[in-house]
Amino acid sequence: MFLWRLLTPSLVLTKSICGITPRLMEQYGLKGLILDVDDTIVGSADIEVSEAVCEWVNSLKPLYPIWLVSNNFNQQRIQAIGDRLGLPYRSRASKPSLRVIRQVLAEMNLPPAQVAMVGDRLLTDIVAGNRAGMFSILIQPVASAPPANLCAFLRVHTGLVRNWEIWLARKSGIKI
Repeated sequence: MFLWRLLTPSLVLTKSICGITPRLMEQYGLKGLILDVDDTIVGSADIEVSEAVCEWVNSLKPLYPIWLVSNNFNQQRIQAIGDRLGLPYRSRASKPSLRVIRQVLAEMNLPPAQVAMVGDRLLTDIVAGNRAGMFSILIQPVASAPPANLCAFLRVHTGLVRNWEIWLARKSGIKI
């Protein structure tokens, strides 16, 4: 049973990250956010952040500490996204490992239960958040135009893995 608890998000949003509002933060007693990057903030091959996401971040930044934490190894790409949003970031996080998550929580100076881990993947974002004792939010991945190269191949396979994660969770009785 412990495994299924790790896979169960505290909240499932049927919309994008922009569905996280100050009202929702207050409702769940949240004081900070740790955000995944790929397919949560931007598409997995994108570097440009949508105007809607920029506005959303700018509306929440004065109210809550927000960090970007990505498993992506492309430090320059994650830095460019973090710089565009004016947010601190960490790449190469190896989620569901807790090493980077714990470092970010220490920087935020908040207890894990008051910080939401937000992402589009069960086996990385949600498991990491739940292992750390955080409030975990599963969101719908952002859509992006697929490039005609290796990234397109990887995007299709990432989508298949995400769909398999959701199928497995539902078969196990997790309501997603």
